[in-house]
Amino acid sequence: MRAIIQYRDIDRNQASYSFPVEPETRGLFTQFLFSYKLNPRTVLFLGYTDNSLGLQLISLTRTTRTFFLKIGYAWQL
Repeated sequence: MRAIIQYRDIDRNQASYSFPVEPETRGLFTQFLFSYKLNPRTVLFLGYTDNSLGLQLISLTRTTRTFFLKIGYAWQL
C-alpha cells in the first residue's frame, strides 16, 4: 500500500509580475495505491487520485478525481 498527501500554499508578490496573477493559491493532491501480487507473473493495482485547487477568495474545490484498476499478466511461450 502507498499513500501520498501533498498540500501546497503559494503566496505571490503581484508587483514582481508583468501580468496579472492570483496573490494566493492553495492545492491539495492525494493518491492511494494498493498492489497485490497473485503469483510471480500476475499483479493487480487498484488506486485513487484526487486534486483540489483554491484561490484567494475561493476555498479548496476538487478539480479532478480518478479511480483506476490495472491487471498485469506475463505470458510464457
